[in-house]
Amino acid sequence: TIVRFEAHTELTFIVMALTHDVPRNVDTTALLSACAMVGDVNVFLTPHYGDDEDAPPSTYAEMEVMIAEHAWRRRGLGREAVQMLLHYITQAAGPPFPLDPSCLFARISMSNAPSIALFEQLGFQVVKENTVFEEVEMTVVDAARLQTIAPVAVLAWP
Repeated sequence: TIVRFEAHTELTFIVMALTHDVPRNVDTTALLSACAMVGDVNVFLTPHYGDDEDAPPSTYAEMEVMIAEHAWRRRGLGREAVQMLLHYITQAAGPPFPLDPSCLFARISMSNAPSIALFEQLGFQVVKENTVFEEVEMTVVDAARLQTIAPVAVLAWP
């Protein structure tokens, strides 16, 4: 999986999949030309204000994953991309990172069993069900269970 990073109040990693073999140590341009964009993972950063009005706000992060191309689903690309994004936002230095894992959450359609299972495998737990919007809210309750992986490289565009 190759990801692209854009920074604002939203972080987006574009999920790229190799469509054909490329030689080892090929340059970035040749590598990207051998890939197709198949989806993305996002995190939306928002301030959260606690009960103490004098305390500075915490940064909360809503996670989202989409593998748009049906042919690339169920191959582990979404899992790997979410794990890389989780690593980045919980390990990167410099504001607003690193984020405390307890500040991560995802809202997922109740009918999206594969996505709920993915987030459970990565260390999230269902903490709320919203029947009006037919979604569950998941968060990291135990940071030791969070499953992350460090990317080999992150390609950044201005």
